[in-house]
Parts: sequence; structure tokens; C-alpha cells
Amino acid sequence: MTRTLILSAACLAPLLAVTLTVGPLPDPDLAAHTLWAGQLAAEGSLEISRDGVVDDWNRYYPNTVPKPGELLLGLAGNLPGKAPETVLRLMISWAALFAVIRAAGKGFQGLLAGLFLGTSPVFLNLSLTGSPAIPFMALILWGSPEASALASLVRPEGFIYGVRDFLASRSRRALTMMAASLALWALLNAGACGDILWSAREVKYCVAAMGYATPNPVTFPPWLLLRTIAVLGPVFGAVLLADAGRWRQAVPAGINLALLWAGLIMGSLVLPRYADQVILLSVPFCAGRTVSLFPRTNRALLTAICLAGAALTWPETLESWRTEALLDRGLTSTAGLLPEGRVAANELVIPRLALLRDRRYFPDGYVALDRAVWEGAGEDDLLRRGVTSIVVFRNDFYLSDHAARWLDSLSGGIPVVTIPGPGESP
Repeated sequence: MTRTLILSAACLAPLLAVTLTVGPLPDPDLAAHTLWAGQLAAEGSLEISRDGVVDDWNRYYPNTVPKPGELLLGLAGNLPGKAPETVLRLMISWAALFAVIRAAGKGFQGLLAGLFLGTSPVFLNLSLTGSPAIPFMALILWGSPEASALASLVRPEGFIYGVRDFLASRSRRALTMMAASLALWALLNAGACGDILWSAREVKYCVAAMGYATPNPVTFPPWLLLRTIAVLGPVFGAVLLADAGRWRQAVPAGINLALLWAGLIMGSLVLPRYADQVILLSVPFCAGRTVSLFPRTNRALLTAICLAGAALTWPETLESWRTEALLDRGLTSTAGLLPEGRVAANELVIPRLALLRDRRYFPDGYVALDRAVWEGAGEDDLLRRGVTSIVVFRNDFYLSDHAARWLDSLSGGIPVVTIPGPGESP
């Protein structure tokens, strides 16, 4: 135990270094849950949508599924200063590293698993942005049915792994915890959104309204194969693909991925991070099998080869950090200069902007621009709703094609504030 504690703390060093130099860079999901947690703490209740509506652009609600566990963690974002939330997220990342090393086992395989995950650009990015994938991984890899049951609080996929571990253990505590988690999900959707199925309907609507780039049912299998190799590298990736039947999490992970594929058929989407969290669950297994398959290979050389393989995703990770840092700086400099009145912006930008404006105008002071354009709203409609400024970040993820075309047709009645993106001058 002591060795694992020390090793996991050492493997956290790359994330500490990146956090000090680059971030943290909270993603819209984290910012939204921080805002919701603040409302819940201040008012004792939370209203996200009225009457289960998903397509009313007049009322802003963040484009994310409200998660009970993330709502609880979001309370840290309401403490004075950013330090408490940053420290909490670092501790959760450390817990994930501890769980990975513990799951891989004693000896070299534990060391290899910890070093691989600790230096993985995918893991660093998920940690830096405060993704719920990190507590999800930590709980699943902890290896107890109770921990797997708790994973259902931070990601709906957690129920898959929780049920699997319950069937294997018949733990009454795990069953009780999953039942409580299911009740919290239902209460959050029914109570705060007006419909027990609001999250599912909202996701399907936003895929169309936002125009996200996502694999389709036909391209998903080859995309997943390539993503597995990119995240794990050639060595770990080949080991997993060749020996997946031996992996303890093979069945729930397979069901998890099959549901992602089925969701595409029903109009949902798959972003890389949805698959990445499943792929990274295999790191302990891949480390153990790699060590057993190459017992006579120099350990330093084997470690270097495995870690170098994971570098395939560094270019996209660095580009993502650059983009997010530009957006963060632009929003920080813009927030205090916006005039009174409602602000229209991409709905993924608004939660971060609202936090920078001390949450005074959330949610009534904002309009989701892409959603409004999708619903056929014109410039005059926004003016009648009190919109006095439009904030734009011209990036594919943060501005849909239909919103970009709409912006080009404006007459100038509403001032447009453009935050420079990568390659653009201020």
C-alpha cells in the first residue's frame, strides 16, 4: 500500500507540472455543474428547464447532461478562489493513478501502468479540464462493487459496470447504492428539468442543433479501432485487441461501447472523450499482459516503447490546450466589458463566461446563439429579447456552421465581440 501511494504520487508529477503551466482549463461541463451547484446551494432548489422543454431558445440551459456526482463535486467550485476546486480535481486524478497501479498489481506491471497513465496526453487532458471521466475511472478501477456502484453517479455508463460487479459479488450495499443513484438521476431530471427523460431528449436535440462532428453508425467501428491505437499506442493497443477476452472489464466495456454505437443510430453523438474513458480502463490489463508477453525485454526499453506509443495523441492535445487557453484569455478580458442586457453566445461558451461575470446574470442573462439560429430566430427576435451583445469564438467546436452563416448576414444592430482563435490576430 505504501509503495503504491508513493508511486501514484510520483506519477502525478506530469499533471502537476501541466496544471501549473497550462491550466486548469475547465470545460463547459464542469463550468455548468459549478453554476448549478451554486444555484442549488444558494436557493435550495434547481431549475434547469421548464416543463421538459429542450428547444426553447428564450431560456438558457447548458448543453450537458446534469449528473448527480458532478453536481456534488461542483460545490467545490463555489468556494472562495480557484484553489479548492483545483486541489480536489488533482486529488481525484491521484486516486485514478492509485487505482490503476493497484489494479495492475505489484511489481513492474504496476509501475508501467502508473507511468503510462501519468504521462498519457489523453489522461492529462481529461484531468486538466475536470472531466467526469477521471472520477469514473478511479471508481471503476478501484475494484470493489461499492466503488463501481458509485461510478453511476458521475457517468450514466457507471450502471453497466456496477451491475456487472453486483452480479459477481451479490453485494447488497452495492445494490442499494445503485438504486439510490438511479433515484437521484430520476429526481434531478424530473425535478430540475421537468421530465425524467429530459437528458436523453436534450442530447438528441443538441446533436442536430449544434452540428457536432461525430462518427456515424458505419464509421464508428473503424474510428474506435484507430482511437484505441492512438490512445494506448501500438504496443498496448495490439495487446488489448489480441487478448481482450482475458480483460476483466471486457464484457461491461463491450456493452458500454455497443450502447455508444446504438446511440448513434438513435441520433446521439460520440465525442473522443466518451470512448477514451473506456479505453483507458484497460491500462492495468495491458500493462500486465505486456510484461508477461515480454519477460526478457529490458524493462527500461519496454517502458520507453510503451510510453512513446501513447504520444500519438500529443498533437491534438496540444492544439486543444492552445485553443482552450485562447478562449479562456479572451473570455477573461471580455467578461467585464460587456454592456448590460442579455448576451448571445455559443451555449458551450456561456457557462465559462457566466462564472467570469460572477454568475450575476445566469441563466436569464444569456441566449444560446446556435440554438436560437436553429429555431429560426432572427436579429430582430434577439433584439426584442433584450440581447445587447453577441460573443463569438470562431472554432468548429464552439460555433456551428449555421450560426456562422447567420452572423455573416447581420445588419449591425447587435454588436459582435469576436474572441480570436488559433491563427487569428486580436
